[in-house]
Amino acid sequence: MLDWDPTTAYSCQQGFCGTCKVRVLAGQVDRRGRIIEGDNEMLVCVSRAVSGRVVIDA
Repeated sequence: MLDWDPTTAYSCQQGFCGTCKVRVLAGQVDRRGRIIEGDNEMLVCVSRAVSGRVVIDA
């Protein structure tokens, strides 16, 4: 993500703080991390795409 958009907000890079939480517009996500995420949210530092492509509102 940082290679694609170096301005992406992050802090802990471990899924604890929620700084990197973004809204998922399309695609399926394997949600990882310590904080609760809604169905249309993901933590870009630890979550991964399940489908071939995930569209986010960053």
